[in-house]
Amino acid sequence: MDNERILYIINSPKIITKQPKKKTSLINGSYRNDFEVALIADKNVKLNVHFRKNEKFSENFSIILEYNNQELQKRIILLRYNGAHGYHKNKIIDDNEFESFHIHRATNEAIKQGYNPECWAYATKDYTTFEEAATKFWQDIKIQDDIDKFFKNYKAVQLFLFNY
Repeated sequence: MDNERILYIINSPKIITKQPKKKTSLINGSYRNDFEVALIADKNVKLNVHFRKNEKFSENFSIILEYNNQELQKRIILLRYNGAHGYHKNKIIDDNEFESFHIHRATNEAIKQGYNPECWAYATKDYTTFEEAATKFWQDIKIQDDIDKFFKNYKAVQLFLFNY
C-alpha cells in the first residue's frame, strides 16, 4: 500500500455504516466503543473506528482508523490519535521523540521495513483531551454524518462514547 493510497483513504469523505454502541464496554481497564465507516466514493472500502480511553488515566487514549484490506485479508491501522501516555520515538522517516499528545499515520516506508504501518508519529497541539481528539478526528477523516446525530452535543463527545 503506497502513501498516496493511504492518504486517499484517510482524506476521502466517509459515511457511518455501523453506528457506535449506545454504551461503552470496559475491557482490561479501558472504555471502548467502535463503529464502521465507508468511503462515499467507494462503499467497498470499509474502515473500523475504535475509541479507547483508560479508566484511570484520562490522557491514555487512542482513536483509531483501521482499514479492512479485503485483498490481503488484513487490517491496517491508517491513523491513530493518542494521548500523552508516555515516551515515543520514531523508527523511520525521522528520529523525532516526544512525550506529548501525538498522531500516528501509516506509511509505505513502515510497511516495507516490516514495522507496524502506523509506527511513524508527530506531536500535536490540536487537542489536549480525549474529547477534543475525538472531535478533531471526526473532522480530519471527513465523516459526513452530522456529529450531533451520534453525539447528542458536539462538545460533549464523552457523554455519548463513555457513558460510565
